[in-house]
Amino acid sequence: MSVFCHLCAKNNKWGSSSPPDFIFVDAGHDYINVKMDVTNYWSLVPKGGIIFGDDYQWESVKSAVDDVFGENNYQVTETTFTPLGNWYQYWYKIKE
Repeated sequence: MSVFCHLCAKNNKWGSSSPPDFIFVDAGHDYINVKMDVTNYWSLVPKGGIIFGDDYQWESVKSAVDDVFGENNYQVTETTFTPLGNWYQYWYKIKE
C-alpha cells in the first residue's frame, strides 16, 4: 500500500511509478482550497483507492466535496474523540 500525504494541491506531484492507494486531504478549509485539493488528488487515486478528509462539519468543506463528487455520492462518518469530547466528521470515497 502506498500513502500520499501533502499539504497543498499546488504542489501536486507524485514521484513514484505506482499511484497512491490512500490519500488523506487536510489542508486549507476554505471552499476554493478544498475543492482544488480534492479535484487534483482524486485524479491520482487508482481504481480501488481511497481519498478521504476530515472536518466535514465545516460548511466550506461539505460544499466543496459535494461539488466535486455530487451530493450523497460518497460516505460520511462521525467520530467522537474523548476525553475532550471533540467530534469530527470524515468523508471518504473509493474509486470504482
